[in-house]
Amino acid sequence: MKNLIYKEDKDKIGVLTINSGSGNPLTPDLLKELDVITEELEKKPPKALIIHGGEGKIFSGGFSLPHIFDWKRNQLVDFFGTFTRALTRIISLKCPTICAINGHAVAAGIILSLGTDLRVVKQGKIMLGFPEVDIGVGVPYQTQLLFAYRSNYQAALRYTMTGELFNPDQALSINYADYLAENEKVKAMEVAQFLLSKPGTGPSVTKEYFSKKIAREFEEAGKESGEIFLDSWFTPEAQKAIKTQAENLSKKP
Repeated sequence: MKNLIYKEDKDKIGVLTINSGSGNPLTPDLLKELDVITEELEKKPPKALIIHGGEGKIFSGGFSLPHIFDWKRNQLVDFFGTFTRALTRIISLKCPTICAINGHAVAAGIILSLGTDLRVVKQGKIMLGFPEVDIGVGVPYQTQLLFAYRSNYQAALRYTMTGELFNPDQALSINYADYLAENEKVKAMEVAQFLLSKPGTGPSVTKEYFSKKIAREFEEAGKESGEIFLDSWFTPEAQKAIKTQAENLSKKP
C-alpha cells in the first residue's frame, strides 16, 4: 500500500493524499515517500498543490511512535531530518499550496499542515495542536517559528508551551485556518481554481519570495534547536511516556 497518493487533474492541480492507515501516522516509509515526491514536485511543480488527509476523521496523528520509540539518537536525526527536508521543499514550492484538513491534526500532523501557504479546516469537532509537552518533549524552535508565521507569535508560544488543543473556530481566530468549510477538499479545490483563474503567474510569484524567507529561517531555526529537542526526547521522563504511548498505540486496531 502506498502511504501517499499523488494525482494531478487536467488543470494541473496536484492532490497529495495521506494514506498510511488508521490515524494517518507519519511512518518511516511514509517519510521516504514524501522525500521522493517533494523532490519531484520541486523539479516539476504543479499549478497548485493540495495536501489532504483522505476520508477518515484524522488528518494525521503525527510521527508513528510504535516505529521509532526505541530508536537511537542518530536514527532519529535521520528520521526527523527527512521530515524537515520534505517540509522545507513544500514551503518553497513555486506554486500556491493549500492544506485541506479533514480531521484531527496533532504533533507532526499539524506541523505538516504548516508547510502550505493556506489551510482549509473542516468544520466540526476537530482538535488541533502540539501535545508534545504532555509526554515531556519540547517543541522545536523551528516548529514554533513556522507556526508563528502561520498564526501569530503569542499563539505559537501559548499552544506549543501549554500543549492545549484548539478547535476550528479558534484556529480561524488565530489565523492558522484561512477558511472553515463543511467539505474541506471541495473548498481547497475552489481556492486553488480561484488562484489559477488570475492572469499570468501573480499568485505564484507573490508567494515565492515570502516563502523563501520562511524556508531559510525554518532551516536556520532547526540548526539552533535540533539538539535541544533531542535532549528533551531522551530525558528519563520523556522516554517513559513515549514508550507508554507507543505501547497504547500498538494495541489500537
